[in-house]
Amino acid sequence: MAFEPDRVTNDRWLARIAMEDAVCAGLFIAETDPDGSESKVEVAKVFKMLEPSDFASLRHRQIYGVCKQLHANGQQILVPTVTLELAKHGLLELCGDEVELTQMVWRWFTALGITAYARQMLEEAKTDQRQATAQDQISSITKGIPNGNATNRPHWRA
Repeated sequence: MAFEPDRVTNDRWLARIAMEDAVCAGLFIAETDPDGSESKVEVAKVFKMLEPSDFASLRHRQIYGVCKQLHANGQQILVPTVTLELAKHGLLELCGDEVELTQMVWRWFTALGITAYARQMLEEAKTDQRQATAQDQISSITKGIPNGNATNRPHWRA
């Protein structure tokens, strides 16, 4: 079962989107960091830690997936290269053009802490998976019960 934002509070959802924004922006910032050896190590850790499916936002999932693919192919993660890849896959409308990606990057000023955000995102993704599994189990238990209400179940005691 996929992550459903209506199953979480608005505060948690907004915090999750901010973390995803920070991770995606950090990938761009690390690439252009003049003293970027430490930042590039952080980015490599993030790529080992997270998969696109760990992102709740479809927009961030696509952006991250393109960035990860560019990194795997040895290409730079820059706004123009990411925009070009998004356009090739027909994702510009969903993910935004160069201006929108640049604005995302400008909201964050450093790539420091990108792995901390990634670790937190991974924990959030695991929580979402546990919640989805529990919801699936509840659905399978209540299947066939009128109105899905366990109190409508006949009592089997004599």
